[in-house]
Amino acid sequence: MPNVLNRVAKRVIRLIKVQNCDHCPYVTMNTRKIAKENNQEDIKNAIARIIKENEKYFIYEIRRTTVDHIIHGDSEILKNLGYSHAIALEIFEKYGSFIYVGDLCSYVHSPRNVKYELEKLIHIYGLERVTEEIAIYLKNNYSERFDIKMICSQ
Repeated sequence: MPNVLNRVAKRVIRLIKVQNCDHCPYVTMNTRKIAKENNQEDIKNAIARIIKENEKYFIYEIRRTTVDHIIHGDSEILKNLGYSHAIALEIFEKYGSFIYVGDLCSYVHSPRNVKYELEKLIHIYGLERVTEEIAIYLKNNYSERFDIKMICSQ
């Protein structure tokens, strides 16, 4: 039994040493820095490319979540649910579209490349920045689909 524990302890020590080196891809503290240096693509270009390639998916999902929020949403409950909900609410107040990026990249029927690209961008730039960049891109390029227009008929 002590022999097994010694082997496990040696593996753990070896992993700790490997994960603390600067050139290791598994380093947690330097991951964002390394990823930013290796990433040739700007976040705006990456989001534009993802949305253009998967336009129907993004338009449908964000339209659905926006309408759901307008009809059923309770802002006070959302503020207390979690960080991603608070970000979605903040973006809705700024740009008029309710974007819950967690749904976009983890939804069961979402395209696999969308999941991968969004997770990669969130890892590099953070959830808040990715959500805001998606909202800005949609507002600038698809405003006719997301602008809320009030029609008064008497």
